[in-house]
Amino acid sequence: MNNPELYTKNNHFSRISAKFILDKYGKWMTWKDNERIMEFGVGCGNTTKEIVLPRIPSNFAEYVAVDINKKFVNMAKSTLAHDTRFQFMNFDIESNEVPLKFMERFDHILSFLVIHWTRKPRKAFENLLKMLRSDGEIFLMFVDKSPIDGALEELGKNPRWAKYGHENFISPYYHNIDPLIPYRKDMIAAGIDNPKIGIEKMLFCYKNVNHCTDHLCSVNPILHLIPEEEQEDYKRDYMKHALRTGGFFQKSVKPGYISIGVNYNLMIVYAKKLT
Repeated sequence: MNNPELYTKNNHFSRISAKFILDKYGKWMTWKDNERIMEFGVGCGNTTKEIVLPRIPSNFAEYVAVDINKKFVNMAKSTLAHDTRFQFMNFDIESNEVPLKFMERFDHILSFLVIHWTRKPRKAFENLLKMLRSDGEIFLMFVDKSPIDGALEELGKNPRWAKYGHENFISPYYHNIDPLIPYRKDMIAAGIDNPKIGIEKMLFCYKNVNHCTDHLCSVNPILHLIPEEEQEDYKRDYMKHALRTGGFFQKSVKPGYISIGVNYNLMIVYAKKLT
């Protein structure tokens, strides 16, 4: 994702998923007064503002919002500027070095629809534990396989588009029959004891083809690299593969109106740092 404006207008998928999961699984978390919270992959900040904040205790001490993309960090600053308890930072959760100021700092670390973008989930889980205080909790939501994985793989094979590195953005366990198995292994290897994991089979419906196209383009990590004069060709190829491989289907809403649906699986991970 490299277009905050387009993503902000089209991230209904993220907000609806986060609302459903927090309403159903948020009770897994325990809270106390004056908590220090981190959210990684904050994006444009509107999911945090509209979905997360109303569902967590309001008396937290600080909320550190981080993202790997500086453009999204700046967008989140604007979205969440109303609350002086927020801090913002450009940070890669897979980094080999965790900032010293983050070590054992947080009571809760939250993330929504990020882990499936990582290339090294085990490293991400290790870093989460380093940043948690004793008895701190992580709460993560991510897809087992992204609906655009198939499109990215096919575009990576296309001689015209292969040079842009699509393979670097495919979910790490896209080719596993059950991605839960390697993800759980990564958690255990990282030192997460007895992770609590939920799986939800989800359905999201786009209002129409244009709505679907705008959202899928807003989360495409390659589009901004494509020369402007080739972008329409790229979008056409991208959408062709996405609609064929990503679990999408057409649904007639009423005569003359076609909705696009997509099936996807959400993984919910809760864990507590015991030492």
